[in-house]
Amino acid sequence: AALSKSAGAHSTGGTSDLPSETKPSDIGSYKVAPDLPKFIKIPSLGTYARIRPLGVNSKNEILAPTNIYDTGWYNGSAKPSNTKTSGALLIDGHVSGPTQPGVFSKIKNMHEGDQIQIQRGDDQLFNYKVVKVQTYDVNTLNMATALTSVKLGEPGLNLITCNGKYNSSTGYSQRTIVFAVPVK
Repeated sequence: AALSKSAGAHSTGGTSDLPSETKPSDIGSYKVAPDLPKFIKIPSLGTYARIRPLGVNSKNEILAPTNIYDTGWYNGSAKPSNTKTSGALLIDGHVSGPTQPGVFSKIKNMHEGDQIQIQRGDDQLFNYKVVKVQTYDVNTLNMATALTSVKLGEPGLNLITCNGKYNSSTGYSQRTIVFAVPVK
């Protein structure tokens, strides 16, 4: 099934849509299956975070991490791999919590050529470079865009977060997507 248009709504899946601002203490012991993304590193932003596997809620909206320090890999998107796969890994992160900046608070400031590294569960590293950063109005964003590599037919990595004005009943008005491709 296709993701709903509001799939970037960042539902945390709990009773409250507000993510926790408690920093995880167990990051060093974090484990995932060997073929899944485990950590993301963005040197230009000083970002190093866990990647939690996440699905969708009952409205077919991508779930968001339950705290502002983790990112989430949409488990319906591609996995990091050396094989020639098309489609993109989609990594979601909060722009902010109730009072603190989130893990993806600065991705809108990324530039073409910036590096992103994904570490898989088997500790294999996958390096990507940013091709473009684009902001979309939440009402016109087609979530297929977030799941598609910027270079059609090639693997990709897309980071998504909220942006724009915040309204307590409707959430953020925009989504920012960073489009990256493997470093060859």
